[in-house]
Amino acid sequence: MSRTLGKPFLAIAVVLAFSCASPPREKPADQKSFLWLIQFSKSRVYILGSIHVARGSIYPLRNSIEEAFRQSDTLAVEVNTTSDAPARLQALLLQHGTYPSGETLREKVSPQIYRVIEDRFNRLGYPVAPFERFRPWLLSVTLENLELQRLGLDAQNGIDRHFLQEGQGTKRILQFETLEDQLQLFDGMTDRDQELFLRYTLFGLDHLASQISALMDAWERGDADALERMVAKDRSEQPELEPMFVELIEKRNRRMFLKIQDFLKTDGNYFVVVGAAHLVGKDGLIDLLRRSGYVVEQR
Repeated sequence: MSRTLGKPFLAIAVVLAFSCASPPREKPADQKSFLWLIQFSKSRVYILGSIHVARGSIYPLRNSIEEAFRQSDTLAVEVNTTSDAPARLQALLLQHGTYPSGETLREKVSPQIYRVIEDRFNRLGYPVAPFERFRPWLLSVTLENLELQRLGLDAQNGIDRHFLQEGQGTKRILQFETLEDQLQLFDGMTDRDQELFLRYTLFGLDHLASQISALMDAWERGDADALERMVAKDRSEQPELEPMFVELIEKRNRRMFLKIQDFLKTDGNYFVVVGAAHLVGKDGLIDLLRRSGYVVEQR
């Protein structure tokens, strides 16, 4: 989902914290990337772990990644963010992410958390008043979005968007989910879970820059094990958020895996771009594919 206010399709990316990029470094020719290939019968499926929000300096991507895209006739992404008009996106965001008239955030969260919210907006140079009707999950997305912007990251440079723009008019474009599907994940959270999510975001913003650096380093090296350890550490340190991890990552992995299996039953070439968190660890897409008997090769 979007990282920019009024573009809700960046919210999922915010939650998963794989929305970063740093200046490119020289890479050994034999170094792996966050790209995998599955060949089965007459089909070929490439799966690329995505960075949803980045600096322009991430480009150009490796030739091997761009070549895999050129060889594919279908692009599959989490959500096709280019298919909806901004007005519709804004309307859906307001529908799912704000309280009805007469209800405010101050009434929904603890006084301690509200004071932290006020302090954070003051530090970012924004008044809190325009955000009073935001539900806690949307406020979490908004605050992290503003911090990412401060760090110089932009959704326009995201890998998903890069390939969506390249694929317009030249590739068949499929999406695993709709925007409504993604928003419903947050809309279905209980008030307690939303406040926990907000608390987690608020107290993590000061560490966002260092997390970005570590995540990007692992991504650039194609180090899936390092990324897996980061995700596992995050989950172990926030056990109260485990139900959200299950909903936002594991259950979605299973649904995407089933669709990728359908791709493998055809005779087409597919280029799949999903958030990097969906690829790593037990019950990640790569693990699910291997356990189902497919040969998965990191490129």
